[in-house]
Amino acid sequence: MRRWAAATVPGLDADYETAQFVDHHRAEGRRRSNWPAEWQKWLRRSAKYASERQTRQAPGRPGPTAAPRPSTTDQRVLAAREAGRRVQAILDARQQEQHT
Repeated sequence: MRRWAAATVPGLDADYETAQFVDHHRAEGRRRSNWPAEWQKWLRRSAKYASERQTRQAPGRPGPTAAPRPSTTDQRVLAAREAGRRVQAILDARQQEQHT
């Protein structure tokens, strides 16, 4: 089975994926009539998902190593705080004019 994995899905950590496979099926309490075929399918899917992740993270596109983008919520909060400061400055100036 290791030879199959090395030949079919090179670069995939077969030991890690096998542990994931076993843990998943034990947790789900599933039974299969052909465990080796199920394991092979698991490894092929893992390789496919890994390939898709790399495709989504093509150069120039955000990925796990890219700097995080600021959230729009952060931008809105900063804009609201700045607007509040401007309003407060106007109110302070008006109050100053009334006292002079």
